[in-house]
Amino acid sequence: MTDTTDTPTAPDRCKRLTPARRRWRMVAFVFVLLTAGFIAGGATAAIVIRHMVRDAMLHPERMPQRMTKRLSRRLDLTDQQQQHVLAILTARQKRLQAIRRRVQPEVLTELEQAKREIAVVLDAEQAAEWNRFYAEMLELWMPPLQPPPEPASRATSRKT
Repeated sequence: MTDTTDTPTAPDRCKRLTPARRRWRMVAFVFVLLTAGFIAGGATAAIVIRHMVRDAMLHPERMPQRMTKRLSRRLDLTDQQQQHVLAILTARQKRLQAIRRRVQPEVLTELEQAKREIAVVLDAEQAAEWNRFYAEMLELWMPPLQPPPEPASRATSRKT
């Protein structure tokens, strides 16, 4: 016959944990929980920031309005100040777009040269993966330029 009274059951083992061991279990649990929270929060923030930057690059025409709203909340702008700030930011945005249209071809030429130089040092499989990665990054961070706005005189002459 076997005596089962000597083998503790699971609830008995938990009761026998010393207070110090229970405390360390709780500390470890809290540490794991906080670490998971930091990771989740960081990942969420990265996704949101990436989305906002990409949206700003794809739709630069929205930025003056967004910036005006943000400045209005932060600086408590009057309606008249908001109108002036919006006009300033809209004009600057147009100038920035013109600069980008002028400079982006040169930037793309440099990026293409870097792509080719890197591909030379890779084997065929690595080069294929590099080309896919490069295309993804280029699409993500260098969206196509918007055409320049038509002058007012051309736009009105087409409507008539």
